[in-house]
Amino acid sequence: MEGRSAIWGGATLGVIIGIIVGILTGDIIGAAIKGVIIGAVLGILAEILGKLGDKLRK
Repeated sequence: MEGRSAIWGGATLGVIIGIIVGILTGDIIGAAIKGVIIGAVLGILAEILGKLGDKLRK
């Protein structure tokens, strides 16, 4: 493994934000699931951009 993955970081941050939003709106599970999905997608995009940047630098 090359180190920490942005996908896991995004998903973790999504859970935390989702739980906070869920507490405020009353739908903790739904908000947490949406947060994980959004965070993971953003993490995937960050990984892709990072690899693209590495290839352009070489």
